[in-house]
Amino acid sequence: MKDVCVSAQGVTHRGNVREENQDQYLIAELAPSAKVLGNSVGLNNHSRLVSPPTSYLFVVADGMGGHLGGREASTRAIQFFLSAILHSPSFRLQPSPKEPLAFTDILRTMLVGAHRELVRFALSDPDLKGMGTTLTAAYIVWPTMFVVHAGDTRCYLKRDEELILLTRDHTVAQQMIRAGRMDAAAQERSPWSNVLVNALGAGAEEVFADITTVDLQFGDRLLMCSDGINKHATDEQIKQMLIASSPLEDCANRLVEFALSDGGTDNITVLLSDFASTDSNEVRVLGGIPSGEKVVIEFPEPYTDSDTNDADTAADEKKTATFELDTPSEDEKSTGDFLNESVPH
Repeated sequence: MKDVCVSAQGVTHRGNVREENQDQYLIAELAPSAKVLGNSVGLNNHSRLVSPPTSYLFVVADGMGGHLGGREASTRAIQFFLSAILHSPSFRLQPSPKEPLAFTDILRTMLVGAHRELVRFALSDPDLKGMGTTLTAAYIVWPTMFVVHAGDTRCYLKRDEELILLTRDHTVAQQMIRAGRMDAAAQERSPWSNVLVNALGAGAEEVFADITTVDLQFGDRLLMCSDGINKHATDEQIKQMLIASSPLEDCANRLVEFALSDGGTDNITVLLSDFASTDSNEVRVLGGIPSGEKVVIEFPEPYTDSDTNDADTAADEKKTATFELDTPSEDEKSTGDFLNESVPH
């Protein structure tokens, strides 16, 4: 990851109609770290040393299932997916996936694990019955990007003047289009575009994961979004906004404002990222506004392959991950980005 500068911006909004925002997103850089417990070489005890990032994880999820269930489902699905990655040796120190097919199988199994976690959690509370979520995640080890997907959240790649849709909607409308029973142009306005045939949780016995692998190039722009965007903007309109707005923050806000001005009938979430060449000995670091609140979230053993079961891990060791939580603003709009801070490499 030394030769690429990654910047990202996320925006989520309740929309004009919905009472609650059940969309969620995640921007994360992953890097090996070491906590200093004791030393005689001049380091501060209990400090944590972090290497430059080895990979990035971007996730968008659109929850469903009533007032309580939708937001809980999208939140827990993203947290579980991140937890599974953090506890998998395949993702810890490996600078690049050596066996892409085996790597995609691990990602697919993690998505299934998140689905099972939602099913298990829904059984614990009658108010959460039917809770579910879509999920689209992009895991990037430059220059390779793995996109794992279930539902109708989308991942687009803008390269030069071309916009490529990397995911397919798992909806009844898409099934009808593939069967020749609906014109593709009518999809966004069709009531069948809101009926999912594949999602995490939602009372389904199983989930099916689509995996797409792409080699990224410098100058690419990635857009991940909930269907609150494509309900109101065509692919051509999205492409023109991605081309016209250079700064990520301006582009993200423009997409959200466009959807709001057209009615804003659903929650709206946009996650944008750019990939640029770096010709110096500096790297961009992740920044953000600290919330001052940290919470340790415990999950069951991730439903991944056997590589998650470290032989060195004690049987009674708890699997935990620490997350910083941002307090949402009054209008339920929140943003996150990579700051332009640079540090010597």
